Amino acid sequence: MLKLEKITIPAADMGELNSLPPVSVKINLADLRDDEGLNEKDGLFINYGNVATSYPYRYQDMYDRSLTATEYTAAVLENEKLRAVFIPQLGGKLWSLTDKSTDRGLLFTNTVVRPCNLAVRNAWTSGGIEWNCGFRGHHPYTCETVNTARTVLDDGTEVLRFYWYERIRRTVVQMDFWIPDGADCLFSRVRLVNTSDETVPMYWWSNIAVVQREGDRVIVPAQQAYTTLNNSVVKIDVTEDMTYPLRGKRAKDYFWTTDHDRRRYVAQVGRDGCGLVQTSSSLLKGRKLFIWGNFRGGKKWMNFLTADNCGGDYDEIQCGLAHSQYECLPMEGHAVWEWCEVYGPVKGDPEKLHGAWSEAQKEIEDRLNERITEEALEKLLTDTSAMAERPAELLIPMDDGWAALENIRDCRHLDFGPLQREQEDWVRLRETGTAGLHDPEDVPLSYCLGSEWENLLKNDADNWYSCYMLGTAMLASEHYEEAVKWLERSRGLQENVWSVYSLAIAARQTGDHEKEISLMMKAYEMRPFDLCLARETLRTFYDNGLSAETIAMFDGKRSAGYSPETDPMLGDPRCLLYYAYALAAEGRNEDAAKIVCGEDGKHFLIVPDIREGELMTVKLWKLMSGSDLPYDLDFRLSGE
Repeated sequence: MLKLEKITIPAADMGELNSLPPVSVKINLADLRDDEGLNEKDGLFINYGNVATSYPYRYQDMYDRSLTATEYTAAVLENEKLRAVFIPQLGGKLWSLTDKSTDRGLLFTNTVVRPCNLAVRNAWTSGGIEWNCGFRGHHPYTCETVNTARTVLDDGTEVLRFYWYERIRRTVVQMDFWIPDGADCLFSRVRLVNTSDETVPMYWWSNIAVVQREGDRVIVPAQQAYTTLNNSVVKIDVTEDMTYPLRGKRAKDYFWTTDHDRRRYVAQVGRDGCGLVQTSSSLLKGRKLFIWGNFRGGKKWMNFLTADNCGGDYDEIQCGLAHSQYECLPMEGHAVWEWCEVYGPVKGDPEKLHGAWSEAQKEIEDRLNERITEEALEKLLTDTSAMAERPAELLIPMDDGWAALENIRDCRHLDFGPLQREQEDWVRLRETGTAGLHDPEDVPLSYCLGSEWENLLKNDADNWYSCYMLGTAMLASEHYEEAVKWLERSRGLQENVWSVYSLAIAARQTGDHEKEISLMMKAYEMRPFDLCLARETLRTFYDNGLSAETIAMFDGKRSAGYSPETDPMLGDPRCLLYYAYALAAEGRNEDAAKIVCGEDGKHFLIVPDIREGELMTVKLWKLMSGSDLPYDLDFRLSGE
């Protein structure tokens, strides 16, 4: 049975989209080396498909941490044995999965919707199951509504469908879910369609959050795993400690090298032999375990992602197309990739599951084969192919017109809806040859990537707005010389803050920090009450050790009579963190402490968008205090 229900969850305010072009944040780590014992037999595409920024997707980083009772529309699949609750407004995330026979939740289900800075567009929420497609990271629609529809299997079983168009890879993502009568597992059928003529790098990882309990063990059909060491990808033998998440002492990824001659699965089971198992048809080769680490920084991160009074302890078991998340796979033009996944409870012999590794693997495989064999799963993929290409009743529209703009024809059975306001400039550009007139004071609504759009923009080279759009596209693709040429042309046609800011980012990325500072200050002078621009200006000062400039920026606003109510920079936690660091760097530790610890020394500054791996709070505390780092400021990803 499929139904829509209203559920209320305490949630933070997502705020508006960032006003600036999405070119300032590098979303991938530095290129990894694969020269540490790997060879062609490993078959890894290390660094293939890396994407520099989230462009054309604008950043979602203006959220706060205050929680307000918020109503969501949940899509619920349920039978007499299992209940699955999805939230379309969070990218179709499976919020909870409950074994009704035991009333046991099989996933880590967050008690709140509290975004933090871990996704390609910044905002991300922990818990449940998320399906990430396109390029490395939590996908662009993880905190947005996706198209939600209803269809049926040939036997009448109701099917929940989520789908969207991924703009960087030009790929249609379609996921169909159902729970047959009498079944105790959730079935998923995924269909990816490359709508372009070109081969594109493709990425997929199903990200499953499971409550982390003492004694839990992760079991996969593997004897080795890939991980990173000193910026290199290495292959190591599986040890018993690696299979027990709470034994890990720092944040870590393990990508299990699944045996080719065994069925693909991953399970996490407790001391009692009960837990969750996921299996798939053969296309999904990769399996992964991620842990935050059993130490203070890891505990802080898990708690930071949920309610203040909750531990939020979880780890992630995952499955993907490639052997690791350090790579994508080449997907030919107009190719269609499909597979099935199954999620459900598992109960086995505790002695076997926590005994010898080979015995634990066999126990999971035996329990899986009692439910559905590998051959039956492959047959299910074939048997449901007609359903996957049938139209569906649209229940919740995405209100995203990008598929319509791109004239997507590969998936005619999917209703992507009409064009929206964000596509108006691009429709005009295509139909009339110009992006039209734009007030340089207005925030640009949208961006586009692709050779078609670049050519059209070049033909509108006497329009400052088109030159700006072309310049940011070149900047996002790391073609810095071309980017500077078009951004300077944009300024020559019409002075505008957006091109000035983008030129500052180009200078930053090419190492010309003197020019970066000058341009960023110029951009801020042009738009002095834009919080997004204030954050970037203060970041530039911080990166370049300009503490006096940061202090002058704050003190100047205050002496002019501004307050947090009239200038949001003065009350913004991210900006205040930069200010406190500057004060400490100038030896004004008491003033810095008042910001970081509050007037009473007990209420610590909380920065909603602190980035995974960011150590600014650690560095600040070392500057201003000789005492131990407080738990509230400890976001380290290792015990060091």
